[in-house]
Amino acid sequence: MARYAMVNSEGVVENVCEWNGDTTTWQPPEGITMVEIEDEFVTAELGGKYKDGVFSFAERESVSEEGQE
Repeated sequence: MARYAMVNSEGVVENVCEWNGDTTTWQPPEGITMVEIEDEFVTAELGGKYKDGVFSFAERESVSEEGQE
């Protein structure tokens, strides 16, 4: 089994899973590309981007201290 990122057509990571890569037993949903995460130190996270063979983290909105009550 290997780790895969499920990447949509816009390059956004929709999910991360373990899969054996066997498309005869399971096919990814239409519009999803399965990208094997070959390096154990690479992190693919939900909402992150995948472009040109590189995963990047999702952009986060900052919350000010005033907004935390």
